[in-house]
Amino acid sequence: MPEECPFCGNPIVLPEGEAKARCTGGFSCPSRLREYLYHFASRGAMDIEGLGYKTVDLLLSEGLIKDPADIFTIDRDALLEFEGWGEVSVGNLLNAIDSAKHRPLGRLIAALGIDHVGGTVAGLLADRFRSLPALTEASAAEIAEIEGIGPEIAQSVADWARDEDNRNLVARLGAAGVSLSDRARELTTHVAVAPGRARAADHADLVADLEAQAHQVGGDRACSGGKVGPAHRLPLVVGLEEESRSGLVA
Repeated sequence: MPEECPFCGNPIVLPEGEAKARCTGGFSCPSRLREYLYHFASRGAMDIEGLGYKTVDLLLSEGLIKDPADIFTIDRDALLEFEGWGEVSVGNLLNAIDSAKHRPLGRLIAALGIDHVGGTVAGLLADRFRSLPALTEASAAEIAEIEGIGPEIAQSVADWARDEDNRNLVARLGAAGVSLSDRARELTTHVAVAPGRARAADHADLVADLEAQAHQVGGDRACSGGKVGPAHRLPLVVGLEEESRSGLVA
């Protein structure tokens, strides 16, 4: 194993209990930054179509991005200056980036590159805290209460959340228009109720319609006592006015 990273010159270490050595340069290392950004955009994370290795390399080399938040503020005109890039290719990439602003919270957490946090753990964290700002304020003890998350993972998440650069990243992602909470996505099934007539409705369409009409909708009910398991998904019962239920209640 080499003692120094060939890309940035920082020491390479093999953390105790891990099989993979890593550069200690963090994201000041261009190689680690490239891998981080590629992971962030990958299908298992934010799923930004068109933002693969070649595009990430190009954007880094041209100074258009330096962290994930920059992805969401890329300038169209700057992209059009690249050789071989036209309105169609630029438009496709920007549309994919815009769509990624609204990914479920679990995907965003998984994209952030937190040690020991893959898709499953990210989903558990999203179910428990429901927003990224809430997660950044949680203690390791609170995180460890979640069923399926042990103390090592909990401490890793808490350490990530306490890092000032990571907190700034969360703020910049939000400022760039990235959704930092699930809100309506937390609800899986809702029942719309009108006098004598009811049916289950698709949760996203129903909640969007109700929010537009200023109805108050509820979220999951978390279990109590001991470890906090995934929140119980309970039907939401709402009253609909006769004139507002067209298309929702059959």
